[in-house]
Amino acid sequence: MRSYLGLFFIAALFSWLVTPAVRTLGHWLQAYGQADDGREHPHIPCLGGLAILVAALAAWGVLLFLPNDVRARFLSEWRTMAVLMAPGTLVLLLGVYDDLVGATPWQKLIIETLAAGMVWWAGFRIVHLPIFGYSIHSLFLSLLLTVFWIVAMTNSFNLIDGLDGLATGIAFFVTLSVFVVSLIQGNHFVCILAITLAGALLGFLRFNFSPATIFLGDTGSLFLGFVLATLAIHTSQKSSTLLAIVVPFVAFGLPVFDTSLTVVRRFLSGRPLFVGDHDHIHHRLLQRLSPRAAALVLYALTALFSLGSLLIIHSTGNLVALVAVLA
Repeated sequence: MRSYLGLFFIAALFSWLVTPAVRTLGHWLQAYGQADDGREHPHIPCLGGLAILVAALAAWGVLLFLPNDVRARFLSEWRTMAVLMAPGTLVLLLGVYDDLVGATPWQKLIIETLAAGMVWWAGFRIVHLPIFGYSIHSLFLSLLLTVFWIVAMTNSFNLIDGLDGLATGIAFFVTLSVFVVSLIQGNHFVCILAITLAGALLGFLRFNFSPATIFLGDTGSLFLGFVLATLAIHTSQKSSTLLAIVVPFVAFGLPVFDTSLTVVRRFLSGRPLFVGDHDHIHHRLLQRLSPRAAALVLYALTALFSLGSLLIIHSTGNLVALVAVLA
């Protein structure tokens, strides 16, 4: 456990050091974020996802020179990590392109679907729906569910990224819950990725919390949603119990809830699904709270969702788990 904590703080330190350089790069490229009303923020660049990725890679580089058990596990899983780098990089590049040039909704959907399909092809698949007592034997159905989950979660984090530090903080709590679940399961691959990502997010939050000096941008929000959705699938593959589906779903509770409301609201009002609005949860909170207070409230809500997901681990039956979900 001490080695994991060391990896966490190394990633946080690198993120804290790298983010100002990425911010400078964003200014140089004139990659500026947009406010909810569509206006550019002339002084706030939006390539924050690059800082998180560079910090994670640097932390893993340091890990290679540390003689401990986490290093041995990291080396034993390098093939799995390499396989995931291709679709992850594809989504990251999509985000960079969108922040610099601007991608259409359909371009995003096509690339995200392709990347999700690559994850499925690599063997990271949804194969159990234990909450319904059902195992998926159809490869086509498994492909559909896997792609839907990854694309939905990728865009959920993109939609929730409308307030300084919000998506970063939510991703931090979700990542910690995924780490704890994976640690209990003995899934060291996800443990290493999750704790590194959590550290990088914490270091980045120093610059992203209100008043932000750098945004995640689509570079960060799309990448984070994609990676976390993929890690959740890998976690679920290590268990055939109710834990497999319920825990990731509850941990993702706030993005799932906000995105579901958004889809239903736009469908009922006849508005295009890909056109933004000002009726997300954080918009409603901003009517009564400051940006900082609104973010803290949603952090607390996400922490409760994450705690609920961890409590499910200790439940001994489906009824207890269901009560935890409903609560």
